[in-house]
Amino acid sequence: MDVLRLMRHPRNGNVSYSPDDRCFIVNSAGRATRVRGIHNLLSTHLWPEYDYKEASAAARPLRRKRKSPVGKAWTERKRYMSPGGRNKLHGQARGSAVHQELCDYARHYQVDQKAFKRLHPTVDPYTTKVLLALKRWGLTIWYGEWEIYDEHVCYATAVDILCTDRKGSVVLVEVKTGYNGSFELGGKPMAGPMGKLMSDSPANQAMMQALLMEQTVRKRYGARSVQAVVIHVSDAGVSLHSPQKRLNHCAGGLYEWLAAREKMRKAGLGHRRKVYRRPIYSGQAARLKKR
Repeated sequence: MDVLRLMRHPRNGNVSYSPDDRCFIVNSAGRATRVRGIHNLLSTHLWPEYDYKEASAAARPLRRKRKSPVGKAWTERKRYMSPGGRNKLHGQARGSAVHQELCDYARHYQVDQKAFKRLHPTVDPYTTKVLLALKRWGLTIWYGEWEIYDEHVCYATAVDILCTDRKGSVVLVEVKTGYNGSFELGGKPMAGPMGKLMSDSPANQAMMQALLMEQTVRKRYGARSVQAVVIHVSDAGVSLHSPQKRLNHCAGGLYEWLAAREKMRKAGLGHRRKVYRRPIYSGQAARLKKR
Protein backbone atom coordinates (compact mmCIF):
# COMPACT_ATOMS: atom_id res chain seq x y z
CA MET A 1 0.00 0.00 0.00
CA ASP A 2 1.30 3.44 -0.96
CA VAL A 3 0.37 5.08 2.34
CA LEU A 4 2.47 2.66 4.40
CA ARG A 5 5.39 3.11 2.03
CA LEU A 6 5.10 6.89 2.34
CA MET A 7 5.01 6.71 6.13
CA ARG A 8 8.22 4.61 6.10
CA HIS A 9 9.94 6.54 3.32
CA PRO A 10 13.67 7.20 3.94
CA ARG A 11 13.20 10.89 3.08
CA ASN A 12 11.08 11.36 6.20
CA GLY A 13 14.15 11.49 8.43
CA ASN A 14 15.76 14.27 6.40
CA VAL A 15 13.30 17.06 7.16
CA SER A 16 12.06 18.58 10.41
CA TYR A 17 10.54 21.83 11.60
CA SER A 18 12.57 24.02 13.95
CA PRO A 19 10.35 26.07 16.31
CA ASP A 20 13.31 28.24 17.35
CA ASP A 21 14.23 29.19 13.78
CA ARG A 22 10.60 29.07 12.59
CA CYS A 23 11.57 27.26 9.42
CA PHE A 24 12.15 23.76 8.09
CA ILE A 25 15.58 22.13 8.30
CA VAL A 26 16.58 19.68 5.58
CA ASN A 27 19.58 17.38 6.12
CA SER A 28 21.09 16.40 2.79
CA ALA A 29 24.53 14.83 2.31
CA GLY A 30 25.42 15.50 5.93
CA ARG A 31 24.60 19.21 5.67
CA ALA A 32 21.67 20.99 7.36
CA THR A 33 19.99 23.66 5.26
CA ARG A 34 17.19 26.04 6.10
CA VAL A 35 14.30 25.77 3.65
CA ARG A 36 11.31 28.08 3.50
CA GLY A 37 7.74 26.90 3.69
CA ILE A 38 5.29 26.33 0.90
CA HIS A 39 3.16 29.39 1.65
CA ASN A 40 6.17 31.68 1.56
CA LEU A 41 7.26 30.17 -1.75
CA LEU A 42 3.88 30.46 -3.45
CA SER A 43 3.06 33.91 -2.11
CA THR A 44 6.33 35.22 -3.57
CA HIS A 45 5.55 34.01 -7.09
CA LEU A 46 1.75 33.70 -7.36
CA TRP A 47 0.08 36.24 -5.06
CA PRO A 48 2.71 38.82 -4.03
CA GLU A 49 0.17 41.66 -3.63
CA TYR A 50 -2.53 39.88 -1.64
CA ASP A 51 -3.55 41.73 1.52
CA TYR A 52 -5.48 39.88 4.22
CA LYS A 53 -6.76 43.13 5.78
CA GLU A 54 -8.35 44.35 2.56
CA ALA A 55 -10.04 41.02 1.92
CA SER A 56 -11.33 40.76 5.47
CA ALA A 57 -12.55 44.36 5.42
CA ALA A 58 -14.45 43.73 2.18
CA ALA A 59 -16.11 40.65 3.67
CA ARG A 60 -16.91 42.28 7.00
CA PRO A 61 -17.84 45.95 6.74
CA LEU A 62 -17.46 47.78 10.05
CA ARG A 63 -20.62 48.78 11.87
CA ARG A 64 -20.07 52.23 13.27
CA LYS A 65 -21.81 53.51 16.34
CA ARG A 66 -23.53 56.85 16.19
CA LYS A 67 -21.75 58.20 19.24
CA SER A 68 -18.16 57.40 20.10
CA PRO A 69 -16.89 58.22 23.61
CA VAL A 70 -13.37 58.94 22.40
CA GLY A 71 -14.09 60.51 19.05
CA LYS A 72 -12.72 60.07 15.55
CA ALA A 73 -9.35 58.65 16.65
CA TRP A 74 -10.97 55.61 18.27
CA THR A 75 -13.22 55.08 15.24
CA GLU A 76 -10.22 55.03 12.90
CA ARG A 77 -8.28 52.70 15.21
CA LYS A 78 -11.27 50.36 15.43
CA ARG A 79 -11.62 50.45 11.65
CA TYR A 80 -8.00 49.27 11.31
CA MET A 81 -7.98 46.68 14.09
CA SER A 82 -11.36 45.07 13.50
CA PRO A 83 -11.03 43.60 9.99
CA GLY A 84 -7.30 43.04 9.79
CA GLY A 85 -5.36 42.90 13.04
CA ARG A 86 -7.63 41.44 15.67
CA ASN A 87 -9.48 38.96 13.45
CA LYS A 88 -6.25 37.71 11.89
CA LEU A 89 -4.59 37.10 15.26
CA HIS A 90 -7.68 35.33 16.58
CA GLY A 91 -7.93 33.27 13.41
CA GLN A 92 -4.29 32.23 13.55
CA ALA A 93 -4.55 31.17 17.21
CA ARG A 94 -7.69 29.13 16.59
CA GLY A 95 -6.26 27.64 13.39
CA SER A 96 -3.10 26.54 15.22
CA ALA A 97 -5.19 24.93 17.97
CA VAL A 98 -7.36 23.05 15.46
CA HIS A 99 -4.32 21.83 13.52
CA GLN A 100 -2.70 20.61 16.72
CA GLU A 101 -5.83 18.73 17.77
CA LEU A 102 -6.13 17.11 14.33
CA CYS A 103 -2.46 16.13 14.42
CA ASP A 104 -2.75 14.58 17.88
CA TYR A 105 -5.93 12.78 16.86
CA ALA A 106 -4.27 11.31 13.77
CA ARG A 107 -1.17 10.22 15.67
CA HIS A 108 -2.56 9.09 19.05
CA TYR A 109 -6.32 8.52 19.01
CA GLN A 110 -6.35 5.19 17.17
CA VAL A 111 -3.47 3.93 19.32
CA ASP A 112 -4.46 5.29 22.72
CA GLN A 113 -7.75 7.17 23.07
CA LYS A 114 -7.10 7.98 26.71
CA ALA A 115 -3.82 9.70 25.84
CA PHE A 116 -5.60 11.94 23.35
CA LYS A 117 -8.32 12.81 25.84
CA ARG A 118 -5.69 13.71 28.42
CA LEU A 119 -4.05 16.07 25.91
CA HIS A 120 -7.37 17.61 24.84
CA PRO A 121 -10.17 17.28 27.40
CA THR A 122 -12.29 19.61 25.27
CA VAL A 123 -12.06 19.76 21.48
CA ASP A 124 -12.72 22.80 19.31
CA PRO A 125 -15.98 22.60 17.31
CA TYR A 126 -14.00 23.10 14.10
CA THR A 127 -12.02 19.93 14.86
CA THR A 128 -15.22 17.96 15.38
CA LYS A 129 -16.64 19.25 12.09
CA VAL A 130 -13.53 18.17 10.17
CA LEU A 131 -13.44 14.69 11.71
CA LEU A 132 -17.12 14.09 11.01
CA ALA A 133 -16.70 15.33 7.43
CA LEU A 134 -13.75 13.00 6.80
CA LYS A 135 -15.79 10.06 8.04
CA ARG A 136 -18.78 11.08 5.94
CA TRP A 137 -16.63 11.37 2.80
CA GLY A 138 -15.08 7.93 3.36
CA LEU A 139 -11.53 9.12 4.15
CA THR A 140 -9.47 7.07 6.61
CA ILE A 141 -6.93 8.97 8.71
CA TRP A 142 -3.40 7.55 8.89
CA TYR A 143 -1.08 10.31 10.07
CA GLY A 144 -0.96 14.01 10.92
CA GLU A 145 1.54 16.73 10.04
CA TRP A 146 3.55 14.57 7.63
CA GLU A 147 6.65 16.60 6.76
CA ILE A 148 7.84 16.56 3.15
CA TYR A 149 10.39 18.53 1.14
CA ASP A 150 11.28 19.10 -2.49
CA GLU A 151 14.85 19.91 -3.49
CA HIS A 152 13.80 20.71 -7.07
CA VAL A 153 11.44 23.54 -6.13
CA CYS A 154 13.28 24.23 -2.84
CA TYR A 155 10.54 24.18 -0.22
CA ALA A 156 9.30 22.09 2.70
CA THR A 157 5.93 21.75 4.35
CA ALA A 158 3.79 19.48 6.51
CA VAL A 159 0.71 17.75 5.12
CA ASP A 160 -2.07 18.41 7.62
CA ILE A 161 -3.69 14.95 7.40
CA LEU A 162 -2.55 11.89 5.46
CA CYS A 163 -5.59 9.81 4.45
CA THR A 164 -6.77 7.09 2.09
CA ASP A 165 -10.10 6.86 0.29
CA ARG A 166 -12.34 3.84 -0.19
CA LYS A 167 -10.22 2.65 -3.14
CA GLY A 168 -6.98 2.81 -1.13
CA SER A 169 -5.58 5.86 -2.94
CA VAL A 170 -3.52 8.35 -0.94
CA VAL A 171 -5.28 11.64 -0.16
CA LEU A 172 -3.33 14.67 1.07
CA VAL A 173 -5.64 16.89 3.10
CA GLU A 174 -4.95 20.61 3.53
CA VAL A 175 -7.15 22.11 6.26
CA LYS A 176 -8.07 25.80 6.28
CA THR A 177 -9.99 27.37 9.15
CA GLY A 178 -11.88 30.62 9.43
CA TYR A 179 -12.05 33.10 6.54
CA ASN A 180 -15.73 33.67 7.29
CA GLY A 181 -17.08 35.32 4.17
CA SER A 182 -13.71 35.91 2.49
CA PHE A 183 -12.46 32.42 1.59
CA GLU A 184 -13.55 32.67 -2.04
CA LEU A 185 -13.17 36.44 -2.30
CA GLY A 186 -10.27 37.46 -4.55
CA GLY A 187 -9.14 40.96 -5.29
CA LYS A 188 -6.71 40.50 -8.18
CA PRO A 189 -5.78 37.85 -10.74
CA MET A 190 -3.13 35.43 -9.60
CA ALA A 191 0.36 36.17 -10.88
CA GLY A 192 2.36 33.94 -13.19
CA PRO A 193 0.83 31.33 -15.50
CA MET A 194 -2.32 31.02 -13.37
CA GLY A 195 -3.40 34.63 -13.88
CA LYS A 196 -5.87 33.82 -16.66
CA LEU A 197 -7.42 30.93 -14.75
CA MET A 198 -8.14 32.20 -11.24
CA SER A 199 -7.98 35.03 -8.76
CA ASP A 200 -5.83 35.31 -5.64
CA SER A 201 -8.61 34.27 -3.23
CA PRO A 202 -7.67 32.19 -0.16
CA ALA A 203 -9.52 29.22 -1.69
CA ASN A 204 -7.35 29.33 -4.81
CA GLN A 205 -4.22 29.86 -2.70
CA ALA A 206 -5.03 26.70 -0.74
CA MET A 207 -5.61 24.77 -3.97
CA MET A 208 -2.21 25.86 -5.24
CA GLN A 209 -0.64 24.51 -2.05
CA ALA A 210 -2.49 21.21 -2.42
CA LEU A 211 -1.54 20.94 -6.09
CA LEU A 212 2.16 21.52 -5.40
CA MET A 213 2.18 18.98 -2.54
CA GLU A 214 0.55 16.42 -4.82
CA GLN A 215 3.22 16.97 -7.48
CA THR A 216 6.01 16.65 -4.90
CA VAL A 217 4.65 13.37 -3.52
CA ARG A 218 4.37 12.01 -7.05
CA LYS A 219 7.78 13.09 -8.34
CA ARG A 220 9.96 12.92 -5.20
CA TYR A 221 8.29 10.17 -3.16
CA GLY A 222 7.21 7.87 -5.98
CA ALA A 223 3.51 7.67 -5.12
CA ARG A 224 1.42 6.44 -8.03
CA SER A 225 -2.15 6.96 -6.91
CA VAL A 226 -2.35 10.23 -4.96
CA GLN A 227 -4.59 13.27 -4.89
CA ALA A 228 -4.79 16.39 -2.75
CA VAL A 229 -7.90 18.13 -1.42
CA VAL A 230 -8.63 21.27 0.58
CA ILE A 231 -11.07 21.18 3.48
CA HIS A 232 -12.39 24.56 4.60
CA VAL A 233 -14.11 24.74 7.96
CA SER A 234 -15.83 27.88 9.23
CA ASP A 235 -18.90 28.92 11.16
CA ALA A 236 -21.01 28.12 8.09
CA GLY A 237 -19.85 24.48 7.94
CA VAL A 238 -17.34 22.31 6.08
CA SER A 239 -16.64 22.31 2.34
CA LEU A 240 -14.38 20.20 0.15
CA HIS A 241 -12.31 21.63 -2.72
CA SER A 242 -10.45 19.44 -5.20
CA PRO A 243 -7.88 21.18 -7.44
CA GLN A 244 -7.39 18.13 -9.68
CA LYS A 245 -10.74 18.59 -11.40
CA ARG A 246 -9.84 22.10 -12.60
CA LEU A 247 -6.06 22.19 -12.74
CA ASN A 248 -4.85 18.67 -13.48
CA HIS A 249 -3.88 19.65 -17.02
CA CYS A 250 -1.47 22.37 -15.88
CA ALA A 251 -0.05 20.82 -12.68
CA GLY A 252 3.21 19.63 -14.24
CA GLY A 253 3.80 22.93 -16.04
CA LEU A 254 3.23 24.91 -12.85
CA TYR A 255 5.68 22.66 -10.98
CA GLU A 256 8.46 23.24 -13.52
CA TRP A 257 7.69 26.97 -13.70
CA LEU A 258 8.08 27.34 -9.92
CA ALA A 259 11.37 25.42 -10.04
CA ALA A 260 12.68 27.74 -12.77
CA ARG A 261 11.58 30.85 -10.86
CA GLU A 262 13.35 29.65 -7.73
CA LYS A 263 16.58 29.13 -9.67
CA MET A 264 16.29 32.66 -11.09
CA ARG A 265 15.63 34.07 -7.63
CA LYS A 266 18.68 32.39 -6.15
CA ALA A 267 20.80 33.60 -9.06
CA GLY A 268 19.59 37.16 -8.50
CA LEU A 269 17.71 37.30 -11.80
CA GLY A 270 14.21 37.39 -10.44
CA HIS A 271 14.13 41.18 -10.21
CA ARG A 272 15.72 44.12 -11.97
CA ARG A 273 18.93 45.27 -10.43
CA LYS A 274 19.51 48.95 -9.86
CA VAL A 275 22.40 50.09 -12.06
CA TYR A 276 24.32 53.12 -10.86
CA ARG A 277 24.95 55.66 -13.58
CA ARG A 278 26.98 58.84 -13.25
CA PRO A 279 24.93 62.02 -13.72
CA ILE A 280 25.37 63.90 -16.98
CA TYR A 281 26.38 67.52 -16.47
CA SER A 282 25.69 70.42 -18.83
CA GLY A 283 29.13 70.27 -20.45
CA GLN A 284 28.82 66.56 -21.16
CA ALA A 285 25.32 67.02 -22.56
CA ALA A 286 26.57 69.69 -24.97
CA ARG A 287 29.37 67.42 -26.23
CA LEU A 288 26.88 64.58 -26.74
CA LYS A 289 24.65 66.82 -28.84
CA LYS A 290 27.57 67.77 -31.15
CA ARG A 291 28.19 64.10 -31.83
